[in-house]
Amino acid sequence: MITKKIKSLNLTACSAKPWHSRGFTLTELLVVIVVIGVIVSGITIAFNTSRVASRDTRRVNEVKALQEALELYKNTERSYPSVITAGNPLVGPISGLTFLQKVPSDPAASDGNCAGLGYQYTATTTGYYYYLLFGTRNGANCRRHSLRQTNGH
Repeated sequence: MITKKIKSLNLTACSAKPWHSRGFTLTELLVVIVVIGVIVSGITIAFNTSRVASRDTRRVNEVKALQEALELYKNTERSYPSVITAGNPLVGPISGLTFLQKVPSDPAASDGNCAGLGYQYTATTTGYYYYLLFGTRNGANCRRHSLRQTNGH
């Protein structure tokens, strides 16, 4: 009687589905997840590295623009400014000219381990020269740059 029921259901001894319709095994799924994780990690590291490089490039360009504005200021006002403030314009007190619309501020003053490296400007009391300090990152290391400019006195 059992044999008759099996025959009536039309089952065969080997009723396994073909290999392509069985789905994925747990091992195959884990391998795919690990590969995706490695790819995402690589992309994240590359993205972070490019962000740091971008901020460093911006810092260097802003410092160059600030140096040019300070040289124009010195040529017009006969000395370097005693104080400059980030976010404010650089205006000559004698000529009233605006040499820089907005004094730049560090794009990311809290750049990981390089916190507090922002731009620092110091002029002598005579106004004959100034120091400009700023920081960049070299991988995980912070680098401090010091520029000294004199007006020839």
